[in-house]
Amino acid sequence: MNELMESMLDRYLAGQSTAEEDAQVHKWLEQTADTNNAWSQLKPDEQKEWLAATYAGIQQHITGNGKVLRFNWRKWAAAAAVLVALSAAIWYLLLDRKEKPEQGTVTNTVHDKPPGSDKATLVLANGKEIQLDTASGKVASEGNVAVFNGAGAVSYQGAGEAMAYNVVRTPRGGQYAVILADGSKVWLNAASSLRFPVSFPGSERKVELSGEAYFDVAHDPKKPFHVLVNNAEVTVLGTEFNINAYAEEPAARTTLLQGRVAVRYQQQNAQLQPGQQAVLQSDQLKVVETDTTAAVAWRKGFFEFDKLDLPSVMRQLNRWYDIDVSYEGSTPNVSLGGRIGRNLPLSAILTMLKAQGPQFRVEENRIVVLPSP
Repeated sequence: MNELMESMLDRYLAGQSTAEEDAQVHKWLEQTADTNNAWSQLKPDEQKEWLAATYAGIQQHITGNGKVLRFNWRKWAAAAAVLVALSAAIWYLLLDRKEKPEQGTVTNTVHDKPPGSDKATLVLANGKEIQLDTASGKVASEGNVAVFNGAGAVSYQGAGEAMAYNVVRTPRGGQYAVILADGSKVWLNAASSLRFPVSFPGSERKVELSGEAYFDVAHDPKKPFHVLVNNAEVTVLGTEFNINAYAEEPAARTTLLQGRVAVRYQQQNAQLQPGQQAVLQSDQLKVVETDTTAAVAWRKGFFEFDKLDLPSVMRQLNRWYDIDVSYEGSTPNVSLGGRIGRNLPLSAILTMLKAQGPQFRVEENRIVVLPSP
């Protein structure tokens, strides 16, 4: 089936397919994109242009041949959920060419990295560590509190009087969810950690974050919820918000989606309304209006680049693909935009970025950013 579809795609993109083959290709694409009708909303010429660019770009990284076509994929951001699914489908379809080269041909060595996945380490109060991506069911007890794990989330059930603390930390290339004893949910991005009590017997709820997390806090006006991060404190009653506070980022950002939060740093205070972001940079705290889409895109399975500089983009790839990044010569001064699925192999991501100018060399566990020509 793979060889047949590949052959039909070749003829389809070359304008040499029959009407019957066209219908088969369209049917396959529609089946791949059956999660919604975004693909069908594209004009026929846009569908073919996008498909040609995706096919050629991915093919180049598998075979070492071909030319990356430049395509305006940002204008189709509304259809991105479907388009990245199609990218993944085409990627795996074309793997036959890499795995089964024709006799007598020599294929270039291609270094690639799969996307991150659900993996994390749980550190219990006694210091014992549990690898959550390999454990399931009831994995521990902390006094009267039972700890369960499964489906990419660790959860706490029960109540205790003693303030025992656990830590969940994700590596580069990992993500995980934590369901606290009060029902609050916390999703950890890659290279992040959350320290928290296994239950909340007192008059407040307090956790400590390093890295990035999305919070959906259970409403309890009698017990304010506090997040300690980078010497700042975020206080909420019941709300949804995202905190990005990686040490390597130039600023820590708290983005509010629903409810209300207060951010305090030293003697500075900020009150946020939905759609606002508290930015802590160079010891200065300020509030800005923001489009929350980019801040929470990772939770929805996307990279969202909105006029983002290249180093910022590469830091995200570094964390999600667990790959080092270096720069050869001067750093290209480019502004990148668009939405790309986090479920794609690294090569597919880089192909899409190349369409906007930057060039890369991928070594075994490193992306080398090349200077502008």
